[in-house]
Amino acid sequence: PATSTDVAPDIILHHFNEIQGQSLGRIAILGTSELNKNQQQVVEMLSYALILSGNHVYTSGGGDGTNIAVIRGALRAGNPDLLTVMLPQSLDRQPGSMQILLKDVHNLLEQPENDGLGLREAAQLCNYRLMSMVDKVIVFVYHDSATILNPLEEFEEVVEVVRFFLD
Repeated sequence: PATSTDVAPDIILHHFNEIQGQSLGRIAILGTSELNKNQQQVVEMLSYALILSGNHVYTSGGGDGTNIAVIRGALRAGNPDLLTVMLPQSLDRQPGSMQILLKDVHNLLEQPENDGLGLREAAQLCNYRLMSMVDKVIVFVYHDSATILNPLEEFEEVVEVVRFFLD
């Protein structure tokens, strides 16, 4: 079942409490690269808390915003084995700031077969693949974030989806 909501600390806390009440799982956190500092901090804290509670967190590389916040939070939790980052393309195609951060990621999945594609197309394929690997997907998006929202439609019957709309 999918859930849509606006980003508010009490809403996020409610969803986190629901997650903690469930058995440990594989949770993808995906979202836009257009996050402000406060939104990045919320995503980072969520990732940190999920790792501390023993969940395995998955995210994509390929940009700033949500992905970098997820990776920072997960690494700060001190258990890098519970973080998997799937890159939409090869590591050398990632921004420099992302490459530096990814050095500390133990479970790094590259997709060099997508190097010939544009980043948007490669990211969409990456998101499809990530969603097929998890039990739950949490997204931080705007209503027009098609790269993330479009693949969700196919997976809503298979995985639990929680959407936090930023607009």
